[in-house]
Amino acid sequence: MSRKNNKKGKASPKSSVVYQELPSLESETPEEMLKRLGGVAAHATSESTRIPIAPPLTPHGGGVPDPTGSGAHSVTTPPAHHESGHLGATPDWHEQAHQDEQAAKTAESGGHYHQAAKDWDAAGAIYNNHDVYNSAAKDYQNSATDYTKAGDKASEAQEYNNAAAAFEAAGHHDQSGVAYEQAGQAYLDSGHHNEALTAFNNALTNFNNIAQPTADQLVDIALAYTGQGRAYQSLGHPNDAIAAFNSAVTDFHNASNEVDNPSTQLLMGLAQAHYGLGLAMQNVGESGCERQFGLAVENYQSAFEGDNAPTVQQWQDRAEACSQLAQSLASNGHESEAHRAEKDAGICFDHAALDFRAAHDYSNAAQMFVKGGQAYSEAGLSTFAAKSYQEGGVEFSKVGNHNEAAQAYDNAGYLYGTLGQHSDAAHAYDDAGKAFSKAGDQNGAQAAFDMMNGQNDLSNNHPNAAAGEFDSAAQILSRAGHHNQAAEAYGQAGQAFSQAGHYNEAAQAYGNEAGAYSAVVQGGDIKDQAWANIGQAYTSQGEAYLRAGHHNEALTAFNNAMSNFNNVLQPTNQESAEMGLAYSGQGQAYQSLGHHNEAVTAFNNAIQQFYSVSGAEQSSSQLLIGLAQAHYGLGLAMQSLGDPLSKVGEQFAHSVNDYLRAFKIDADPTAQQWQDRAEAYASLGQSFEKLPDYSSETLRAFRDAGECYGHVGSDFNTNHVYKDAAQAYENAATYYGKANELDSATKAWKDAGSNFIEAAKEQDLSNSQNGQKDLQDAYNAFKSAAGLETGSAASSTWAEAKSQLTDAANYFAGTTPPDTEREKLAKQLASQCPST
Repeated sequence: MSRKNNKKGKASPKSSVVYQELPSLESETPEEMLKRLGGVAAHATSESTRIPIAPPLTPHGGGVPDPTGSGAHSVTTPPAHHESGHLGATPDWHEQAHQDEQAAKTAESGGHYHQAAKDWDAAGAIYNNHDVYNSAAKDYQNSATDYTKAGDKASEAQEYNNAAAAFEAAGHHDQSGVAYEQAGQAYLDSGHHNEALTAFNNALTNFNNIAQPTADQLVDIALAYTGQGRAYQSLGHPNDAIAAFNSAVTDFHNASNEVDNPSTQLLMGLAQAHYGLGLAMQNVGESGCERQFGLAVENYQSAFEGDNAPTVQQWQDRAEACSQLAQSLASNGHESEAHRAEKDAGICFDHAALDFRAAHDYSNAAQMFVKGGQAYSEAGLSTFAAKSYQEGGVEFSKVGNHNEAAQAYDNAGYLYGTLGQHSDAAHAYDDAGKAFSKAGDQNGAQAAFDMMNGQNDLSNNHPNAAAGEFDSAAQILSRAGHHNQAAEAYGQAGQAFSQAGHYNEAAQAYGNEAGAYSAVVQGGDIKDQAWANIGQAYTSQGEAYLRAGHHNEALTAFNNAMSNFNNVLQPTNQESAEMGLAYSGQGQAYQSLGHHNEAVTAFNNAIQQFYSVSGAEQSSSQLLIGLAQAHYGLGLAMQSLGDPLSKVGEQFAHSVNDYLRAFKIDADPTAQQWQDRAEAYASLGQSFEKLPDYSSETLRAFRDAGECYGHVGSDFNTNHVYKDAAQAYENAATYYGKANELDSATKAWKDAGSNFIEAAKEQDLSNSQNGQKDLQDAYNAFKSAAGLETGSAASSTWAEAKSQLTDAANYFAGTTPPDTEREKLAKQLASQCPST
């Protein structure tokens, strides 16, 4: 019932005599009215003509369900004289309303909000049928409040609508406007956009009757315009939405001008209006939406500073505004600002999630955590993202949504893996596998368990086994058509193969990753991110081929990378940096193939690409390492073309400086990054060697090269890649020697010898010849160490060599079948060690 002339159960006109005898009923409380009406009735009727009180109400308050299904209730039809408004000897219509109100309060006290709402509605309908509009409106509002608590948005909206019509009939246009606005909000929340638009239009019609609105009333008007804008937006009328949101912004500002300190409600409403205006402008392609999103975020911030306990919806609204701002900033090339906005979005989503969890609304908590994970991922905050995804998995599991739980855990596992937190990744994949099993997705379950095993193997420094597990998971996912997930698994397989030193296998895995992402593009996802993913996979493949010494294949991979990157219309900073890495890889491949002029061009392109990245000077360690590699490669190419040593040395110096800056950002560089930095120092030192004036810088460069090679050896040794570790220690020893750091050189030679012996043990027993060479190299390394020492120190080194070679001989004797050739050689080399 939305209008006075459309009330339920209206009958014949009321007796004018009764109304002349009674004062206005609108200002009285129900108790006062009941007391006075009883006295009037005694004079109006005799005992013999008094009509009996209506039968008692049913336990639920006397109402019957509304046949429209709105959730509101029609009133049980009273005797005819009640319909006429004749009060009679006994005011049974009022008693009936009072009983409904008491029943509503009783239901509320027991937490039975749906029943309470029905009782309030029944009371409101009685008052409305007798033109007691203020009381009707208040009961309808109480009904709406209880429907809100019961989670029945559609009925809540109808009750606010009823309240608004009653206030309107009573001539209270401000209260009617507010009630219509509340009805509109409830209709929006329940997805009834046409009904919402009608309610907001009714609100504004009533507000237009206010001659000089106060600041508070201006806020109410602005909220109605905001709701009108949201309804228009949902119904696909963005231009009408823009007009409504602009009106809202104007009225909010007018209200703000009339007060010293804008209220939280005003600031929150202004934020919502700017946010809606930004979305509407975005829909029609108008410029300036970024500014609107920014103003929304600013006003949310101001509102939150004034309100220490924002609601869960307010946290969510602020998060959405931050996300939209971030997307707008990123599309205009403001990457660092976009990351900050995404971080803020993640924080707000997490707050909303925690509030939902506290209210035991686990489904909404899960969704908020997952949105937080997405926002943190966009901000490059993988640690926060992984945690949010993991929490999302926990909440989805609570409500039995196992498929969504599995996806959330799976995302957490992947992110933990990229962070090198292999134990955390394994736990997340284990949870994902269990959730996939409960969801009936056996392919997903097996893939998750394989990923779990892969992460466990990495935690235990078994990259070979990890690579196999990741590759197995990728194949399962690929067969099941989960191409995005398959690509991620192939990428992790490639990383594990690289970590194990199997670069050919790594290149194959990265190629499979590119193929899986290509399947995503063929499936219709042709966004910039899809093309960039393919480009990144080919870049990784090219790097693996370079390490494997397959330079033609590497060049092809880098060319493929650039071809896909060129399809990206608006590259992010990350994607621009990846393009720089691809150019740099091209340069390395050209240099290795002897095409030095092409190498110079490629390296210059890489340097230019890196410097085109917004904020490159303060950027990520990845970008700075790429820049260092490009300067180093350019120096080598210029050196090959016979450029002056001063120009060549300048490139090596740039490279070293870039590595220093990168390592300050990332305190845990990889073995490859240590090696690249070592080579840059070595080349710089070699350039300085030919310039006598730079003798002190030469020694420092060689010393730093030795230190970096030592880090390389340590990393390879930790991962049981002993041959590479031994060679790295040999390089460390060489450059420490050039720097006259003899103690460090001695230790490096010893470490090289120990790792050569371990490499000999790990060689395939069928390849005895390689194993024997490792033993010989071990002996020579210890010999070099002892050669740098004198007296008891040299004797101690030889004793160490003899002990390790003897242990190796015993090891080979105990293998099945015994490796007699290596056993004999180990014994022979041990006997050659000078006695102490």
